[in-house]
Formats: sequence, C-alpha cells, structure tokens
Amino acid sequence: MFTVEFYSDHVKIVSIDETGEHDDVNVYFEEDGSVILSQPNMDYEETEDVIIVKYQQLLDILAALHQTEGTFQNRKRGKN
Repeated sequence: MFTVEFYSDHVKIVSIDETGEHDDVNVYFEEDGSVILSQPNMDYEETEDVIIVKYQQLLDILAALHQTEGTFQNRKRGKN
C-alpha cells in the first residue's frame, strides 16, 4: 500500500509495510532533482534515517533490479 501527495515544491510518496514488520518509507521528489528517502525509526527514540540521492541514481537502482551481475549505464532519452 502507498500514498501519493502533491505539494507546490515536491511530491511525497509513503510506502507502507502492510505486515507491520517495518516502518513506513517516505520518498520525496524535490524540485531540484533530489530524491529524499526517509524512514522513521521508532526503535531508537523516534529518530529518522535519511538518504538523499539524485533522481538518476534512483532510476539506476530501479533498472538494476532487472539486470544480471555487471556494470551498466542508463542512457538519458532525448526529447525527439
């Protein structure tokens, strides 16, 4: 299950672990091309773990899910 929320300067997606085993994962798509992944960590005094990557890095991670072992490069598509 997930939610999608649109704001004036970013989009927020929340991925919810329906089993309740893990905390929700928040994904923020920022105007500057940054993608922020965060996850509340309720086991450690309500802290939050945060990872910030560029959008291209996220695309690389998603593409890697469908690849064999090796080194690959995603090519940006032109506006034709």
